[in-house]
Amino acid sequence: MTIRIAILGLVALTIGACGTTAEKSLADGRIIDSVIRKDLDSIEGFQTRIKALNDGGIPVRDYHLAKAQCWVSFALEEYHENDRSRVIEAALTEADGILDVMETGSRPAMSAPRQIATVTKIREDLWAKIDTLQASPGFRCATLETACLEVKLNEAGHDYQETGYRHARFNIDEAERMAADAERFSANCPQPDDDRDGVPNAIDQCPTSPAASKVNAEGCPVATDDDRDGVLNGVDQCPTTPPGERVDTRGCSIGTEIRLDGVNFASDSDELLPESFGILDAAADTLRRYPDLAIEVAGHTDSRSSDAYNLNLSQRRAQSVMAYLRDNGVKNELSAKGYGESRPIADNDTERGRLANRRVVLRILN
Repeated sequence: MTIRIAILGLVALTIGACGTTAEKSLADGRIIDSVIRKDLDSIEGFQTRIKALNDGGIPVRDYHLAKAQCWVSFALEEYHENDRSRVIEAALTEADGILDVMETGSRPAMSAPRQIATVTKIREDLWAKIDTLQASPGFRCATLETACLEVKLNEAGHDYQETGYRHARFNIDEAERMAADAERFSANCPQPDDDRDGVPNAIDQCPTSPAASKVNAEGCPVATDDDRDGVLNGVDQCPTTPPGERVDTRGCSIGTEIRLDGVNFASDSDELLPESFGILDAAADTLRRYPDLAIEVAGHTDSRSSDAYNLNLSQRRAQSVMAYLRDNGVKNELSAKGYGESRPIADNDTERGRLANRRVVLRILN
């Protein structure tokens, strides 16, 4: 670790054998404006580093950045109180170690809470809460408070070491409030729920449940089918289908034909384009549910080109779809028929109409 801490005026001199002279020199050093300015500039350098990391996108509430800030604030407060111990340098050493790692783009390791310098450990119960908070599911919502609680307990312990409980009690009171805030934020922290089923990731046994699925307490789709159409409630997009209706894989009635919107071919060709495969796979799943259905694969075109050309093209496209269904395990009775331009469903004088007329549908014959 590269230490960037300047030798502060308050700890710059070594007390020699003649204690009185050394102490007088130290005191003299602290009242010289240039020395004080140098000390404050050194501390301000830490603040500049923290701001740079925040400007780079690391949030103020980031655990490590918040802890570095609290160590710097502690050091500055003790400097203004003319503290003569080495606690200021120790606090800045803690901040420096954190910032050194973060400035490389890495994350400091989570370390056990501890005391610095000559700090006396007081309020064991509050120290224990730091470990509990770090291990809690809601820790991500209490990072700043948990980080600064450790520093505040060091500050209270330092005050206790220096002047006893009377002076330490103010920081103890602040530490108690920090711990209470951290516990409240942790308890009320929304837990990650990637599939948005209302069950937090930490206990979700089915973390990729389909959107809008009804799930049990473990996050798994509930295996119920209220309309008894063979499609479970969790994925049924038509949950009130009348009894006996034939439905597709979405749970919606298929009526007398299955539309294949989105099935496309190469220009002037019967070659299926890749974006058609998923649509045809879903249609194949539906037909496998009803193997007794007799199906006509009907091909249609717009009115461009000659009648004979369109009739031939629609027939070849219908046969191409039928072959795909066969290759994917459909055992139904299948036939293919091209109708050319003879059965338009929209105006062939517009591009939108022609697009609608170029289609393949599965007609149910029984």
